[in-house]
Amino acid sequence: MTRATTVVFAVLGALAMASCATRPNAPTVSEGSRRGLPAERSNSVGMHFALVPAGEFTMGSAGGQPNERPEHRVRIGKAFYLGKYEVTQAEFRQFVDATRFKTTAEQDGGAKVWAAGKWEVDETASWKSVFVGSRKPVVAVTWNDAVAFCEWLTESERKSGALAANEVYRLPTEAQWEWAARAGTTHAYSGTADRARVCEYGNVPDRAADDAGFGRSFVPCNDSIGIGTSEVGSFSPNAWGLHDMMGNVLEWVRDGYGGYHREPQLDPSGRDEADKRVVRGGSWSGKISGLRVSHREGYGPDLRGGAVGFRIVLETIE
Repeated sequence: MTRATTVVFAVLGALAMASCATRPNAPTVSEGSRRGLPAERSNSVGMHFALVPAGEFTMGSAGGQPNERPEHRVRIGKAFYLGKYEVTQAEFRQFVDATRFKTTAEQDGGAKVWAAGKWEVDETASWKSVFVGSRKPVVAVTWNDAVAFCEWLTESERKSGALAANEVYRLPTEAQWEWAARAGTTHAYSGTADRARVCEYGNVPDRAADDAGFGRSFVPCNDSIGIGTSEVGSFSPNAWGLHDMMGNVLEWVRDGYGGYHREPQLDPSGRDEADKRVVRGGSWSGKISGLRVSHREGYGPDLRGGAVGFRIVLETIE
């Protein structure tokens, strides 16, 4: 290869890189937003949080379900901390023990559980009885139960001096959740662009569930879990250190369920007044379409079942 040819390839390579960096749908990460902030934080309950930088990305999917459209640019204006894992039963128990809190399921009619090959309401079921395990995600909790946990944790940590007055725990917005799940990529799934590798990153409906009697296999891989939830952190994290952003349990987010806007958005938080709340991330029992980072569903805030939990965000407020 001549020197002139080498120069031409170098120039073309530089132009290609520049084109990729500026293509309309490319995410941009504000690295400066991390400056001076620790990469991780923890709290008195034993929860661990990963720093998620500010940045901009294309939210939604032009090729997804109708409620994922239109695609639109979203700017996350400041860095925040997101739970590395879904809230566990052990963490939720500390809240219950401190406040004597009763979940909606305990007060009013139980929860949906997987039994005899289908989902059905068990009037005695609650977070205490469904897929029990201290390191497993708490399930059978409603949106209101999740909000109550966040409010308690904020108040408790402020009283102890562990949390600044301008910091708060709450459910992530839908935009924060999708930005964190994508982790600076345009992958269809959190952690990978390859559907055949989703079992490396989450407890998903796959051959193991099918072999255990689930009766439907949607993912062409095997995560060895079978039917039910797995302990948090059992699978590889995405590029920003977040585990189980795909599969295991559906996760409540802060937003009311509604349509997207085409216009660019800055830190959108969805509708406050809405009959339904958004869940994200898919679960061990859903379909493969539900595992995509852009997939969204809306449920009544009193929904509780064996495939619904939550994770929380730690962020500063004005």
